[in-house]
Amino acid sequence: MTTKSKVKKESEWYLDSAATSHMSCNRLWFSEFQDMPSEVLLADDSITRATGIGTIILTMHLPTKKLNITLRRVLFVQTLKKNFLSVPKVTQSGCIIINTDTMLEIRLSSTEELLALAIFTRGLYVMQCSPVIPFIGIPAQPTAQALATSETPSSVMDLLHQRLGHIGIVRAIAQSSQLLSREELSQQLRFCTGCAQGKQHRLKIGRSSVPVQLITSDICGPFPTSLSGALYFSTFNDSHSRRTVVAFLKRKEQVLAKFRTFKSTVMKEIGLPI
Repeated sequence: MTTKSKVKKESEWYLDSAATSHMSCNRLWFSEFQDMPSEVLLADDSITRATGIGTIILTMHLPTKKLNITLRRVLFVQTLKKNFLSVPKVTQSGCIIINTDTMLEIRLSSTEELLALAIFTRGLYVMQCSPVIPFIGIPAQPTAQALATSETPSSVMDLLHQRLGHIGIVRAIAQSSQLLSREELSQQLRFCTGCAQGKQHRLKIGRSSVPVQLITSDICGPFPTSLSGALYFSTFNDSHSRRTVVAFLKRKEQVLAKFRTFKSTVMKEIGLPI
């Protein structure tokens, strides 16, 4: 008997016994994301870079139903062409993998509940799933099983408040959508630091009448690794002359050392203290 995969190739996830972490190449699928650069060793002994880590929700297509599964601590590896589900991570989360003639079954070890299927296609096991793309107006629903551990948002209302751009009428919108339960609608919003900071008045940064008496700085990145290994760059701008110096960084914590170098160079050139 031949079983055909119904998953679109661009959304395919492969069950990989050699992968030590779940990995995805699509940033749009992450419902939660944190910048955390790290190195990933591939099967051909080459090294690529993961730029962050986060949470992805997958809808598993089972024979009789669909089930949402939360993948936590998924690495975002932009250079990959496919997405990989780590067998070690799956088994460590309390699941077992059963091999049949044409597919693999992932079941919860305690109850043997079927959680996911992977069909043998083109010499690989393709997960029968599709990603839940985070939608700005619909928060992620609670899932039946998490394949790794991580902290969850404090409430659905807080998550919806953030995804709607920190608006003040989030409860009215949630109520009109009729997608949340009465219990979820009654949840209280936490104090939002972002809202408080966004409503504060900030004074305009003027121009200094004397060179190097007012220096503004910014840091940008991460970007694709340069030939010298840099991932970020920092700028130092003199508000009097508008002269800007750019310094390249391999890590964000190097910015202080770069500023000290900038300060020393400027003081030698013009003889004025910063």
